[in-house]
Amino acid sequence: MVDASSILALEVMAAKEQAKVYGPVFSRLVGISSVVFVAEKLKETAPAVNNLDQAVSFITKSLGKYPKAFTAVAYGVYKTVSTLEGNSGAGTRCYRTLMKKVMESMGIGKMLGKATGTLDAVKKNTKFNEDMNTVEKGITVIRGDNKGASLTITGCDYTDVCTRTKKEGIVRAASCGLECIYGLSDSATAEILTGVNHDYEVLKFEPPICEYRVFGLEEYFK
Repeated sequence: MVDASSILALEVMAAKEQAKVYGPVFSRLVGISSVVFVAEKLKETAPAVNNLDQAVSFITKSLGKYPKAFTAVAYGVYKTVSTLEGNSGAGTRCYRTLMKKVMESMGIGKMLGKATGTLDAVKKNTKFNEDMNTVEKGITVIRGDNKGASLTITGCDYTDVCTRTKKEGIVRAASCGLECIYGLSDSATAEILTGVNHDYEVLKFEPPICEYRVFGLEEYFK
């Protein structure tokens, strides 16, 4: 069982950092979308919320009935950026950059140390997440190639989020692929540990299996 509280806290920190870019309306819209997402899973009427903190309170109370409720803020961010911009490309690149900032403030670079490349960075990040109970142990298979690292996750906690964003047509402008919270995390960590700009791309989404790859931009465009 993953540590839902820790994951939710990290998502909220990144979302609040992004709100500094968009303004107060961003937090309010993320809160509303997050609450609607959870309420619909519970088949309940969504309560009125005015900010992200109120949404988090509802999400936390809902964990007993819907254990994956902690993933709702990620959906809220994707939905809000799509609403404000028409697509989620630039906005979620910003979200990834701000998630990187949060991870740096947590000292992830010092904890994990330098990486020799993308594959090494992704392996370190996956083990760290498993040790911290922010991803289920044993559900991730990692492979490396000259373009970076490819990952297959079976039974991801964010499947409901990705299923909904796919249905709503919320995609990344850069690749027209789905958003992926672990792709965001891995690419941000790879940048921190290697000093090279990274990105990610979802290759396959067929629940319960999802595949994505993380790559250094310098290698990708060679």
